[in-house]
Amino acid sequence: MWCIVNPLDLTAGFHQLEVAEEDRDVTTFGSPWGTYKFNRMPFGLKNAPAIFQQAVDRVLASANDVSGCYIDDVLIYTKTWDEHLVALRRVLACLSKTGLTVKLKKCSLAKSRLRYLGHLIGGGRLSVPNNRVTALAEWPLPSTKCQLKRFLGTVGFYRKFAENFAAVAALLTPMTTKGAPDTLVWTKEGESAFTCLKLSLCCGVVLCVPNAGDEYVLYTDASANAVGGCLHVKRDEEGELPIAFFSRILRGPEIRYSVSEKEELAVVEAVNHFDVYLFGRPVTVKTDHRPNLALTDGKSSSDLNPRLRRFSLKLQGRVKIEYLPGEQLENADGFSRMWEQEGQGPDWKNEINADQTSNETQRDVKNGGLATARVEAADSGNGNSVAILNQGGVEPGGPSPLVAAKKTDETRSSSKTGSKDLIAHDN
Repeated sequence: MWCIVNPLDLTAGFHQLEVAEEDRDVTTFGSPWGTYKFNRMPFGLKNAPAIFQQAVDRVLASANDVSGCYIDDVLIYTKTWDEHLVALRRVLACLSKTGLTVKLKKCSLAKSRLRYLGHLIGGGRLSVPNNRVTALAEWPLPSTKCQLKRFLGTVGFYRKFAENFAAVAALLTPMTTKGAPDTLVWTKEGESAFTCLKLSLCCGVVLCVPNAGDEYVLYTDASANAVGGCLHVKRDEEGELPIAFFSRILRGPEIRYSVSEKEELAVVEAVNHFDVYLFGRPVTVKTDHRPNLALTDGKSSSDLNPRLRRFSLKLQGRVKIEYLPGEQLENADGFSRMWEQEGQGPDWKNEINADQTSNETQRDVKNGGLATARVEAADSGNGNSVAILNQGGVEPGGPSPLVAAKKTDETRSSSKTGSKDLIAHDN
């Protein structure tokens, strides 16, 4: 695991690339003193970030085992100090050969931890920076739809750190739709969901950065209105460490799926979501729904309905599914069992499809899973409020489970993006 990191910032970003002679006419702009065209690649061209990223990737191709880059931010990573000196020389030689320069005052040498692309990295760990945690903890309750969208966009960027993100956010997203009023009217449920999203990112979750030879374990679960999963890496000396969380609400006809179909949909969606980690690698999927074993055993496929057969075909040869009782599925199922300790729990029997068997119904009442959450602000006894996640989606004796809402994914990109010997062509 790499322990020393070194960020380099390329000077002037895009301006280090020269525009090809035949492409300079398309950069022409007018001014009171005449028309001009760029000799160097300007900021603002639609394909400028992609062209610059490709150019830097080609420059660092011979040192890509110890370095990586995002636009103009180059990162060098090694395990030891001696290896770091060698890697630094290799990267600087690549940049010097093509004429790219770095801004020294923006570079840091031999850091154990640093902020990079909005994350705190170092020692093979990934976490939310402390200043972002403080800002989220102090975020006031939004009063307008625009302010709520801003909040959801910010927490959505860090959704891989938050368990049950989609189900909790589903209580807030309807307030941002086109027909919703611009001035928000908050309910107890909405305020609780807002508090939960803040606390889920302020609790200090630290994710692990996987290595090439690691073994993966994927935990999945489903409930009445959402599916989710948690990807872990298995190491001998440290046990299982979380890499990222995943969740999404059920959409359209998916809400009417049977319990078995929802549980197996959770497996398929989680495997597809984490495909960047799992493609071509062995992975064990652990679930508390025993019928999921039929997806990959090849013996019971004739007993599956057409939808489950399609799910089975998507997973053949990719995963190994193991059954894990709900009481042992702590990371995916722990919050739903909070009610069992108090001898109470929500009754979902009237909410589940009629085609489910009584055994499936009892299992789903017990194991709501990591896919749904309902938050209730409760008095902790000392005047402070604590967030309680109710996986059943209802408080005892309360209203029906969460209402599914459309999920919005905010994709953030920042580009500040760097050779006298490199020519940028407009493709």
